Amino acid sequence: SQEPVDGEGHLNIYVNGQKIGRLYGGATHIGALPEGDLEIMVAAYSNDHQPYVVDGQPVEAQTRITVG
Repeated sequence: SQEPVDGEGHLNIYVNGQKIGRLYGGATHIGALPEGDLEIMVAAYSNDHQPYVVDGQPVEAQTRITVG
């Protein structure tokens, strides 16, 4: 919650649309996930918690996994 600094921030990680944590470094641990088809999303946020946007689109990546 600081004044915005261009290029600084963090990544939020979501499972099925629910935020499960923040990523600050090069690696993280994700705890046990429920079984089934899941959507994992990582989105970039500035240090003042605003989404990073490029050409009007949020900076994020998504994938689907199946936990058995």
